[in-house]
Amino acid sequence: MEPYLLLVQALRSALFLALIFAFTAQNAALCEEPKVKIPTRPPASAKPSRAPAFVEDVLLVMPQRDADAKEVTEIFKDIHGEVLETIGEGELTCYVIKVEKGKLLECEHKLAKDKHFSAVQRDYVFQAN
Repeated sequence: MEPYLLLVQALRSALFLALIFAFTAQNAALCEEPKVKIPTRPPASAKPSRAPAFVEDVLLVMPQRDADAKEVTEIFKDIHGEVLETIGEGELTCYVIKVEKGKLLECEHKLAKDKHFSAVQRDYVFQAN
């Protein structure tokens, strides 16, 4: 029976070594960092980015909470602005203002610096794909 026991022991040792080899090979594969190919140029389907379009000579203006409505109206008159529309109410009022042709940038900077307004921006136009 001794040869039989030697054969069983040899098979156990071989199985044990095979399991160790399989386990270490699997762990080594899991530890490797994935190889990522970094593109060197954008794909041909990528469109060049461009500045978003906006409505000419129109600003969206939101006054401060405590801003007096009469003072706000006077400021709009000073920049020769016309209120086209009022969006919202109370503290969330936003005015759509049409300014003189060609004076958009100047009026935008002037209103942005004024303490009566919390937000001033152009009326951007976006479209869904």
